[in-house]
Amino acid sequence: MPARPALLAAGAERVFPPGSPLVVQGDTSTHLLLILDGLAKVTATTEEGHVTLLAFRTRGDVIGEQAAVDGSPRSATVTAVTEVRARIVTHDDFITLLGADPRLALALVAVVSRKLRNATAARVDTAGHSLATRLARALVALADTYGKTTDHGVEISIPLSQDDLSAIVSASRAAVTRALRMLREHGVIDTRYRHVTIIDLPALSLLAEG
Repeated sequence: MPARPALLAAGAERVFPPGSPLVVQGDTSTHLLLILDGLAKVTATTEEGHVTLLAFRTRGDVIGEQAAVDGSPRSATVTAVTEVRARIVTHDDFITLLGADPRLALALVAVVSRKLRNATAARVDTAGHSLATRLARALVALADTYGKTTDHGVEISIPLSQDDLSAIVSASRAAVTRALRMLREHGVIDTRYRHVTIIDLPALSLLAEG
C-alpha cells in the first residue's frame, strides 16, 4: 500500500499472542489494523454455527477496513495463528487520513477489490468442483504463498489443523480426513501434526485443475 507510512505514523503498536482475536465477528469496534509481523486467520460463523476459513493475513495486510469506513459490525473474526504485531489506527484518525491523502483511498479500494475477487473465486470453487479438487487447489495456493522448499518437498510453513482445511474447502472434517489420506496413499503429500508437505507438486497441481 503506497500510503502505508501514514498508517504507521498514525497508529499504535500492539502484540497479539497466538490464539487471541484481533477483531471479533459482530463486534462494533471501528479501528483497523496493519499487520507488521506474524500470521492471522480470518473466519466467519453462520447462524447455524458453521465456521468457514476465509483467508490468512500476514505482514503488510490490512484488517478491518470496512468497519473503519462505514462503522458496520465486523463481518468476520481474525485470530492470531502465530504471535502478531500490528499497528492499530482509530476510526477518526483513519477518516482524517483518507481526506488528507487520496493515495490512501485508492489503496483501500484496491485492497477491498482484491478481497472481493478472492471471495468470489472461493464461492465458485465450492459450487463447481469436487472436494478433492477444492482441497488440491487450497493446498497449491497455500504452498504458493507460504511454501518452503525442503529435501522432502514443499512444506506449507504455517500450522494447519484438519479443522482449518475443512473450513477452507467447506466440507466436513471426516471428508477432509479421507481426502488427505487418499493423497498420502498416492504419495502426493505427507502430513504431521498441523503441517502439510507437498511431495508431488505437479500431481497436486493436475488434480487442482479439476
